[in-house]
Amino acid sequence: MGSKAELNAMDTVRQHVSTIQFLNEESPIAFVYTYFSWETNRIIGKELVRNLVLASVCVFIVTLFLIANLWTSIMVLTCVAFTLIDICGYMYFWGLTIDFLISTVLVVALGFAVDYAAHIGHAFMAAARDGNRNDRAQQALVEIGPAVFNGGLSTFLAFVLLAWSKSYAFKVFFKIFFLVVSLGLFHGLVYLPIFLSIIGPRPYRINIDNIKTDKRKMKDKSSLDTSSDTLASPGTSRPATVLVNNNNLSTESILNATSENNKPQVDENGVDNGTYVNAEA
Repeated sequence: MGSKAELNAMDTVRQHVSTIQFLNEESPIAFVYTYFSWETNRIIGKELVRNLVLASVCVFIVTLFLIANLWTSIMVLTCVAFTLIDICGYMYFWGLTIDFLISTVLVVALGFAVDYAAHIGHAFMAAARDGNRNDRAQQALVEIGPAVFNGGLSTFLAFVLLAWSKSYAFKVFFKIFFLVVSLGLFHGLVYLPIFLSIIGPRPYRINIDNIKTDKRKMKDKSSLDTSSDTLASPGTSRPATVLVNNNNLSTESILNATSENNKPQVDENGVDNGTYVNAEA
């Protein structure tokens, strides 16, 4: 956030110069072109923190609106926060200090970091496997994981040539975005699925209803198959089937009608009256 020694030196010089009084009661002003960057370093820390907080709030609101689950949106936001913290840690070992360029790149990097985790979180919520967290996490990785990885790889290929640049701005851009892609993929494909499999929320309500509907259909189909096997009689001349006629005959009467020894009784006009008599009687 700028050298404290530089800021102290600038403030000391300005303080001493301000004590000098000319005959017209005007004071001189201490100025060198280096003070431009030093003045920037004085406020860049507060500005960076404010911009990152505001950007994080916007990211959380948009993520909550699209994923429609509070707990999943919070976990996605933790992925973004941990990615930025890791980037700042690597910047220390690379000798990078917070300046105007890095502050701008970090705010842009926040938007890139949310992309990898948000897709996994949404896929986890949309997965439907009886509500089992482990299975849903696996399904999310299988369905959207390759696409997320390919997206990170294509982003890396887009700026990889900047690694051989001699410009300070391009070198900083490469280092920051290399960390964003690598750490974003790690938190999106490793960290987030693990925690979702442990403390992830339930799937969307529509998925639960679909599961119950599918189970009900399978149960009804199984019951129908069992009933068909039970109704099938080897001693009948025709396969036993469930019929519905205008006289509302019972199933037992219809089954009796299929026997070789029974035949339906009709009235004088030849209309089935719903009763059966034994042909041998």
